[in-house]
Amino acid sequence: MKAIHYLDETGNVYVKALKKVTTLEELKLLMSEYDELVVDAKLVVDKMSETQFQKFIKSRNKENRGIFSNDKIASIIMMPGKMFKISTIAIQFKVPFGTAYIRLKEDGKI
Repeated sequence: MKAIHYLDETGNVYVKALKKVTTLEELKLLMSEYDELVVDAKLVVDKMSETQFQKFIKSRNKENRGIFSNDKIASIIMMPGKMFKISTIAIQFKVPFGTAYIRLKEDGKI
């Protein structure tokens, strides 16, 4: 994973990249690029079949249109646990994702 700096909006960059994924291989590559932040999602994607991937794509597209998909696997991939925690802190304290990440890491919280 590349270094995260104080002003980085890594969560937003991940979401934008996830919207562009069209193949299972692209999804696996994306997981490897964010490995430290998407541990739970990577575990799911590493075991994913092509059929499960197609279901994920349908769920992702529904979510992108504002329609709840009720797909647990898609939810894990779209908002991995560690990324969710960092994003929540960033929003709560009105700081960039990178700042929240660095402070949580320094404090041993992630």
